[in-house]
Amino acid sequence: MIRIWKKVVFIGLKKIAGDKNLGTELFEQIIKVVPQTAIEALVVDNIDNPHKVLLIWRQDKNYFGWHIPGGYIRFGEMPEDRLKRVIRKELGVLVRKYKDTCLNHTLIDSRGHTIGLIYLVELENTRTIDGTWFDKIPTPIIERHKEIITDVLKFS
Repeated sequence: MIRIWKKVVFIGLKKIAGDKNLGTELFEQIIKVVPQTAIEALVVDNIDNPHKVLLIWRQDKNYFGWHIPGGYIRFGEMPEDRLKRVIRKELGVLVRKYKDTCLNHTLIDSRGHTIGLIYLVELENTRTIDGTWFDKIPTPIIERHKEIITDVLKFS
């Protein structure tokens, strides 16, 4: 029976190949069986000498607490392009500069398997953003984001 379902899924995926917007329901099922790559944007006050990190509040069916901006890379999209789109979408501002930390973070949870590429980001304008600056890790915070902040910025 599983073999038949796999064939049905294969045929269905061939039909939608190239559609950049799979929709939430289909994406939520795919991520349960295929690892997905995400951008984690660690927004800091000064990219060369960070003292504060910008976090935004998240409260939805997947997570609850402070978190760093991020998003899944779409098919055919470059990581740096996703980074800029995430910042524009979640914070409403442009990126001044960014730096690939060459670190990644792997998360396997009830949602699925995510590999996060971590970037340090400095913003063009911070007066109009919807977020809060922190010089230490607040609570509640999404656990994997606490680990990222600790690993990259050495905050506690």
